Amino acid sequence: MENLQDTKNWIDERLLYIAQNCNLQDADNKRAVESLKTALKCVEKVENELDAKSNNGLEIPDFSDDKIMNIRAHPGTKVKVTEQTAKNGYPGDQEAVKKWLEIGKVYTVAYTVVGQSHTSVVLQELPKRSFNSVNFVEIGKE
Repeated sequence: MENLQDTKNWIDERLLYIAQNCNLQDADNKRAVESLKTALKCVEKVENELDAKSNNGLEIPDFSDDKIMNIRAHPGTKVKVTEQTAKNGYPGDQEAVKKWLEIGKVYTVAYTVVGQSHTSVVLQELPKRSFNSVNFVEIGKE
């Protein structure tokens, strides 16, 4: 939002400069003023659309605690894949879910490996495979 405000300020400064220093009867100056006013309306429209959404324009679902997996889940934590979480992650993550896991089936976490932008989950039922944590919801502990 700061960049939008900076843009609005820049446009306002240009409009003020033209009003104070230029002949507003000149056709070029009139076109410049109209262009700046149109640009300002566009910026304000974008700003209003972003304001209408939460989180600076990102639509983030409201997950309650039971809808996500703790990336630092302890061994024995029970997780499952849902219809929604099967769609999460990269295409390779989604393909692994389709190939190796069943939607709705309960699995047991063996361990997790937390990375900078990705957490791998190894399940007791499939110890030689790892999956993306975004494909699971936590449902409890052993």
